[in-house]
Amino acid sequence: MGDFFSVEKCFKEVVSKLCPKKFFCTPPIIYIHLLAKNEGGYTNVEVKAFTEAGLGAGGRSVKLIDSKAVINKELLLKEQFCELKGA
Repeated sequence: MGDFFSVEKCFKEVVSKLCPKKFFCTPPIIYIHLLAKNEGGYTNVEVKAFTEAGLGAGGRSVKLIDSKAVINKELLLKEQFCELKGA
C-alpha cells in the first residue's frame, strides 16, 4: 500500500456504488482479496492499513483474503478461505 488516503478513497467509491446509503441499512462486510503476495508475506502494518481503509470506507467489518487463487461467490459466502490476521 503506497498511499493510504488514495486506497481509502477508492474503497469509498466502490462501497458507495455497490451499497448506496439507505435508511435502516446495515453497513456492509468488506472482503479484500490480496492476490499478489509480497516476498515474505504482508506485514502487520500493511494488514492494519488495509483493514483501517476498509473500515474508513464504511464497512462494519473487514476480512482480508489471503489466497493466490481467485475466490468464487460460493466460497466467499461460506467463508471457506484463509483470512489474514494482524497481530
